[in-house]
Amino acid sequence: MSRRVAAAALLTLPAGALAACGSTDRVDRHELEAKIAAYVQQRTGSEVAVRCPEGIRARDGASVRCSTVLSGAPMVVDLRFTQGGHVRITRMRPQ
Repeated sequence: MSRRVAAAALLTLPAGALAACGSTDRVDRHELEAKIAAYVQQRTGSEVAVRCPEGIRARDGASVRCSTVLSGAPMVVDLRFTQGGHVRITRMRPQ
């Protein structure tokens, strides 16, 4: 998959499955990274390691920026949390 196609990819993940125990809006960063990596692998056939910041909260409209390397190129992965406890990859672009 070209970087241009990857940049346009959108993904909806159920954030409810990502919430840490005892908190309705805190996201398990490692689980989020794994789900993004699985999505990228499904779409591109490439295994990637995704890195997201600590302390992510799944609040409607909140944004977060993660990073990865795809086909040797450092990439930025922008996410936005939406109503209904979902997170969407809004953009993947070269760093």
